[in-house]
Amino acid sequence: MNLRKQQGDLVNIWPAFADVAMFMVLILTFFFFFQFLIIADRLADRLLVVNNQQKMRNIFEENFKEEINKTITIEENGNIQRFKFSDRMLFDTGKAEIKEQGKDLLGEVRDILKQNTHLYQRIQIEGYTDDVPINNKNFNSNWQLSSARATEIVEFFAPKEKESAETYQDKINPGSLSATGFSQYQPATSSTTETGKAMNRRIEIVLVYSEKSK
Repeated sequence: MNLRKQQGDLVNIWPAFADVAMFMVLILTFFFFFQFLIIADRLADRLLVVNNQQKMRNIFEENFKEEINKTITIEENGNIQRFKFSDRMLFDTGKAEIKEQGKDLLGEVRDILKQNTHLYQRIQIEGYTDDVPINNKNFNSNWQLSSARATEIVEFFAPKEKESAETYQDKINPGSLSATGFSQYQPATSSTTETGKAMNRRIEIVLVYSEKSK
């Protein structure tokens, strides 16, 4: 009698175990499904960034055929794209006023950026110097020089506060712009040679791309 009771209890327990097992399988299935959706979403976002960066690279390479890889270089790292300009294209030695040749070049860059705001999210202008100390009537340090140059370009890109709405349309939204000076402390290469020093004296226009489609 006891044996039959035990066998009956064992038979009655199995449906409960089956329900629990099925429940656990469903939980794991949903978990892996949602993980797959998250990974797929991130991959789609990453592909969007890469695609937009390639579009912008193509535009610059088409418009600056002679300068690319000589006085202008382009680098991508994650959602960051850097356009590096030799300082001699834009400024005279020890000065932060954009020279006429530089205004022509930056005017073209500004037009490209203005026409393609749908591709990127923000613009960071970064100034860099070599390690030769500066001390002239305008600047007491390389910090001041690099910051002043970056700010000068931001102000060239952005509309002035009193400009008309028509003029504003030709400029870049100031809310998307920022300026930073790094002085000599983030060199592109060694400053032991004149060639290295020249490479370290640069302006970088950095585009930050959104991880989400606008």
